[in-house]
Amino acid sequence: MLISLSVATPQLAPQEPARDLRRAARSAAFRYESLLRRRAPFTHGAGRGVDCDEIIGRFCFTFGDDGMPDPPPEPEHPDIDEARRVAVRAHRRWLSADPADSEAAGALIRYLISGGRADEAVSLARTHVWAADRSPPSLLLLGLALHHAGAFEGAELAFDSARSAVGAEERERWDDIRVLLEPRERSRYGRLTAEQRRAYHRRFWALSDPSLLEPGNERRSAHYARHAWIQILSRAPSAQGMLHWGRDHEEILLRYGLPTSRERIRQPAWRLHTELRMVETFDPHAVTFMPFGPDGGVPETPPPGVRPALERDTVRASYAPIRHHRTRGLELQVARFPALRGSLLRVSGVLRPDTVDPAVPASPRGLVAVLDTLGNEVVRAEARVRVRPDSFTAVSGDVAVPPGAYVYRLELTDDSTGLAGLAQHRLTIEAVAGLTLADLAVAHPAADPESAEGRPPLAPTLVLAPGQVVLVYTEVSGLHRTGARSRYAVEWWLEPLDRGSLLGRAARWLGRTLGVVAEAEPVRVRWEDGSEQGDPVPIAFTLD
Repeated sequence: MLISLSVATPQLAPQEPARDLRRAARSAAFRYESLLRRRAPFTHGAGRGVDCDEIIGRFCFTFGDDGMPDPPPEPEHPDIDEARRVAVRAHRRWLSADPADSEAAGALIRYLISGGRADEAVSLARTHVWAADRSPPSLLLLGLALHHAGAFEGAELAFDSARSAVGAEERERWDDIRVLLEPRERSRYGRLTAEQRRAYHRRFWALSDPSLLEPGNERRSAHYARHAWIQILSRAPSAQGMLHWGRDHEEILLRYGLPTSRERIRQPAWRLHTELRMVETFDPHAVTFMPFGPDGGVPETPPPGVRPALERDTVRASYAPIRHHRTRGLELQVARFPALRGSLLRVSGVLRPDTVDPAVPASPRGLVAVLDTLGNEVVRAEARVRVRPDSFTAVSGDVAVPPGAYVYRLELTDDSTGLAGLAQHRLTIEAVAGLTLADLAVAHPAADPESAEGRPPLAPTLVLAPGQVVLVYTEVSGLHRTGARSRYAVEWWLEPLDRGSLLGRAARWLGRTLGVVAEAEPVRVRWEDGSEQGDPVPIAFTLD
């Protein structure tokens, strides 16, 4: 049997030349850039008559330090979303004609990420890496897509592959972090040798990690992702309201990332068609994860009531984590209880509810960790987390630490709300020798002991309410004994932490000098006691 099958051959449309596809994509990109600015809402008053906190190249930079919450950004104009969709289609056609073109791939990845399609951007970036034979620009784009998809460990691998594939000069440019550093630290950084700088980078990024609970280092990944954004945005077409790409753009991007909203400044009618002035705003949830303070060192535990360093208004660089977008500083108390081979470190903190946008954590996790001065992890332990009825979230944990200089950190994360809390400070663990006194710990008198040693749980904050009763607890080792019993005396007093204004202190000094005002002496209380217990001897008393 002979069967004959006849199939009509379709008439294929002639393939567009790559240059025509590129021209169409660039036209769509220009329209998108133009509408980003032309459809931006008018400003509520910023941008005119505003003093600059910092001049960065051609840009006036101000920090939101007025204590008022930022108004929520207006929804994106529908024309912008439509222009983005058109640009996506045009760049897909261009990239289909030349899958190895990094400009086409970069622009398309940008539009997908800004449209909330990061997972799609990852798939596209993987195809581009294959087509471009794992070129450094393609690996940089893959790292960018993975970063915005929340796969920070994979993003770091892609970025490190790109770093390994470029020359030493380009790798040094990507690795350089001087724009992130305070002036004094930047000067010291500039004097380091190449080997010292590599060690500095390892320590810097280890101490900048937003969360040790998550795989990968999100902040380090963000640094190289920002270099990928430079690669993309430096090629974008210029529309009205944009300045030609320059070093100042790069510095702002490396320090603060991409703006999250734009507003137009109202202009006189005669200037509307000649000049478009813009105010760009960065993520209000961004905080500084820079580990070093203005003096170049990791800060010590701050006094009670001091705003966490993580939330400083005026910062050299900032970042808003993707997975835990609402990261804030923890108020905390830390105590060292000396032991035979170091100390037991007990850390307790509290995350206060956001008064503007309160949220109650549903599945919080906690961690206490200790790192050495090089950023290497020494020990970690799961921390206990408790959500209180007033929506305050308390977190506490214990770790045993040998003598030495360290950085400790307390973490809290909640995936359901995007909330996170972080505190990181330096401390020293002394070797036990002779008479040794533990740190004074403040606890709630009604609290039950948490451990077999009978140490009370620390109060998560040292900011006390008027009339609050607290338990003060410490331990002493190495007391002299008469027979089986040791004797000791306890003396305590309270002094105000806030000594008033400079003018007030000067007036009081003048009054004391003239004999008009008596010297203010703190009230002191002293008593003696003894114990037959071996080391360490606990000492506890209540204050009301």
